Amino acid sequence: MPREILAGRVFNKKENLESAAVTVLTEYGARKLLATRNSIGQTIKIGSDYFEVIGIIKPNQAGWKHPDTGPASDAYIPLNTVRNITAIYSQKEPPAAEQQN
Repeated sequence: MPREILAGRVFNKKENLESAAVTVLTEYGARKLLATRNSIGQTIKIGSDYFEVIGIIKPNQAGWKHPDTGPASDAYIPLNTVRNITAIYSQKEPPAAEQQN
């Protein structure tokens, strides 16, 4: 079942095909990461990459919740973006310590 869009939008087919650096956050993730009502258009860092926030969605009510920190701060990015990031990292040479083994 699709989640309710609270602000902005979800990514589109073009953004997926072009591996766009965009993300959709859960409401809790937006509050925790950006602490602002104006999250749309902000940039966040995920790993070593930067993504523009284009949408906020309602969290999954059955979602995982850590007993100490609360609900997960989910961030969604286009599938092709994930594939390209993974390909880039897998092509990098391992650190010198790993090359000696």
